[in-house]
Amino acid sequence: MKVLLYKIGREITSSIKLIEQFQEINKTNTKIKVKIDYDTPDAGYYYDSEPNNLYVNPSHCNFNVDCISIGYTESRHILSTIIHEFAHLLDHKYEILYKYEIFTEQYGNCLINDYCETNLFEEIAELIVLYITNPYLLYVISIKHYNFFKQLFKSPTSCGPKTFIKIRKKWDDEIKQECCDRWGINVENDTIQIIEKKKG
Repeated sequence: MKVLLYKIGREITSSIKLIEQFQEINKTNTKIKVKIDYDTPDAGYYYDSEPNNLYVNPSHCNFNVDCISIGYTESRHILSTIIHEFAHLLDHKYEILYKYEIFTEQYGNCLINDYCETNLFEEIAELIVLYITNPYLLYVISIKHYNFFKQLFKSPTSCGPKTFIKIRKKWDDEIKQECCDRWGINVENDTIQIIEKKKG
């Protein structure tokens, strides 16, 4: 139980730190609180009526230490969930949906996972999560979508091969293989190999 509580606290702290870094480089000043809600059936949620609160239910997040996927397109860790809800906050505050609707009319969607197919709100949130946690992966998947978010915000995570390799090293072999099979990105001897670019 102590290990579990420690992990929850560590991931919440890491997510808050990442959000603070994002706000610092983008000169935004939105005070947020991360709240735990074990009663919700979802991993997390955000209400426009509570613009400073991000809710997370740790029991619906991934605690498998043998399957680290933070920075990948399918991550359901606490950190990824909190950043996802923060993305909804950004969408609400900066009216990203309207801009993204216009953008997708010309360039199409970028469905990096099944949850993106829910609606445009969730697609935007999932893409922002990737842009914040691993922008290089989004860049490789779709340069156009990467540039869309880059025009709106700076990512607190460096968009470079070295950073991607560092993030990838924490993934388990299954995630690494899926990244290779689905997105055509592999790493050999600390060198990125783009096998085949997939269109998002």
